[in-house]
Amino acid sequence: MGRLTHKFESTTKSVFFSTLFSLFARLLSFVQAIIVSNYFGATKSTDFLFFCISITILLPGLFSNINQAVIIPNAIKIREKESNDESKSFIFNIYGFYILIGILVCVLVGAIPEQFMSIASKFTPEDIHDNRLIIILTIPTFFFILTTSFILNVFESYKYFTFPMILDMMKSVLTIVIIVFMGDKYGVVSMAAGILAAHVIQFIILNYLLFRLLGFSFKRKRYKIDKGLKKNILFVVISQVTNIMSQYVGMYLISGLQEGVYTALSYSERIYNILVLVLAGQVTTVLGINIIEKYSKAEYEELNVSYLKYIKVILTIVMPLTFIMSFQATTIISILFERGNFTRESVIMTSIFFRYIILSVPLLVLDRLIVRLIIAKQILHISFVWNIVSKVLSAVAVFVIINYMDFRYYGLGVLLVQLVYIIAINLFMIKKQFAFIQVGKSLRYIGVNTLSCFAVCFVISMLFPMEKVQGVLQKLVTLSLYSAVVVGIYLLIGFVTFNRETISQLISYIGQLIPKFTRRRIEHVNKPL
Repeated sequence: MGRLTHKFESTTKSVFFSTLFSLFARLLSFVQAIIVSNYFGATKSTDFLFFCISITILLPGLFSNINQAVIIPNAIKIREKESNDESKSFIFNIYGFYILIGILVCVLVGAIPEQFMSIASKFTPEDIHDNRLIIILTIPTFFFILTTSFILNVFESYKYFTFPMILDMMKSVLTIVIIVFMGDKYGVVSMAAGILAAHVIQFIILNYLLFRLLGFSFKRKRYKIDKGLKKNILFVVISQVTNIMSQYVGMYLISGLQEGVYTALSYSERIYNILVLVLAGQVTTVLGINIIEKYSKAEYEELNVSYLKYIKVILTIVMPLTFIMSFQATTIISILFERGNFTRESVIMTSIFFRYIILSVPLLVLDRLIVRLIIAKQILHISFVWNIVSKVLSAVAVFVIINYMDFRYYGLGVLLVQLVYIIAINLFMIKKQFAFIQVGKSLRYIGVNTLSCFAVCFVISMLFPMEKVQGVLQKLVTLSLYSAVVVGIYLLIGFVTFNRETISQLISYIGQLIPKFTRRRIEHVNKPL
């Protein structure tokens, strides 16, 4: 890793590189999924492994939100207003608490692994017993995820953004290596072992850097936690519990379905997470800063114009991409996964989930823009109520669909709840709290854009069916041509009818980028050695 110096990185540069490294880490994780699908396919053992991984991530996710929303901001505040030593004492006390919680949970679950899994999932006793070793290997992973996620948050508070992402990539590479060398002999267990080994190494490295780089020590000093901090933690916990329960309802019910279903859902979500990071992560963060700045300066008319412009630009890019992936879900999943032990049936099952899950990306982007407005006005208590209602509705929808309808419509149910939520929060919250925002105009644009994109994809799919195309190369070429035709017709319709200004701006921007890029390449080539 080289010699690390204790200096703050440029925030803008760090955010860019951390996002880039995070993308690489997600891509490596996706490569890991492709290798797993090739080696093991979609079986009851892979269902079991992915369920165990989901469980180990679920509760640490709650603590991670507490860290980001309450603990780390408070640690920074103590560091700025009191001293760095007081901040370290506060952090070390919280770290000690996490270590205690992690050990306690691992001991309790480790004492009764099969009994715990029979309560936490709908797997049969036979399936649980056959995969007992996977449970044993994933239990300690909970401890390492809980503690290392906190240490990573601590490093971020000191503006070390990039090397934690490098460690994430290292974890994925190590897991891949272990699967490649041990997969044939030990099967799915090799992945569980690889994940555990990667987390152990990350834990050791992070703790070494915590003490060596940031100057922490084992001299524990008591730090009194004030009541305000406890109240904020409670507020975050209540908010996140609904998120956890909403996710867990789906996990629990799907775990009891036929072989390969849970694995299919996991693969779909991995692709979705990469797209969320690329399309909704850094973009909405940058735009969010502009929203907050304009609101703080009371530039409401300009904020309305900017907000509508952001929606138009983002949806013009995101909407055709997600609809293409939805309509051609089977082809895309086949290109990515259909090899080795991943059968045609597994491809179809994965594409069923992916078809609807991917369509929620535009809704997530819109939701994150709304969150930036809420943060700007500091009306988090109102957002808290809306969040609880949406998660409860999502859990109810999932319960009804899986138990009384067809699990294949799981993604569609979640998508419809998100759609209703976005429409409702615009009509009843944004319209009331941000009267200067032209809600009607934004919703009309979203509706027309969605219908236009859907119609183009539907017609082209009917005229040029992809089902008969064979071979990866042929599928790639056909998918590329299909995408080019869809995007071209979509942009043409938008330019002629409802979206001329936005499309003109995008074309102009791309036109400016090409000469700049070409000029830089020429300057680089002509640069003397």
